[in-house]
Amino acid sequence: GVNYNGLPVAGTMARGDDAPFNLPANDSGYAMSVSLRNPYDTVTAAPGIMAEAERLYLIHCGICHGTGLDGNGPLWKGGDGPYPAAPRNLLDDYSKKLADGQMYHVIMYGKGQMGTYASQLKPAARWWVIRYIRKTQGGGGSAAATAVADTTAAGGSAGTSGAATTTN
Repeated sequence: GVNYNGLPVAGTMARGDDAPFNLPANDSGYAMSVSLRNPYDTVTAAPGIMAEAERLYLIHCGICHGTGLDGNGPLWKGGDGPYPAAPRNLLDDYSKKLADGQMYHVIMYGKGQMGTYASQLKPAARWWVIRYIRKTQGGGGSAAATAVADTTAAGGSAGTSGAATTTN
């Protein structure tokens, strides 16, 4: 009388995983993700985390965005590669102003020509890669994340949790 399907119990999550990221996979979810903060911005990274973040970036992101975050990876090669559209230059002002939550949303669901990397990067690794990008951009956190933190510290209603839940 027992029905075993091999799936985890509903509502549970694997040990070591972050809280679920339940924003919609559309433009409204992307807009809501502005208030999400990188939980690894305020925590001193364990030894080796940034080296692992760099390794993950180079494996999963550098192929398009380039090893220097300039949007000129091997698949673009200044327009000589197989991709027809240039990847986002992560060093431009637009990218520097993105909230960490928006970058997480793009990694999770994809945006524009970029597909999802949800199956390639665990939730914590996504945040590590974002932290690596911020460090390589020459700053700590994003300007948007700093604005959200300032609003929250001033008694505003912006959320600072690493996860949010919504209904579609």
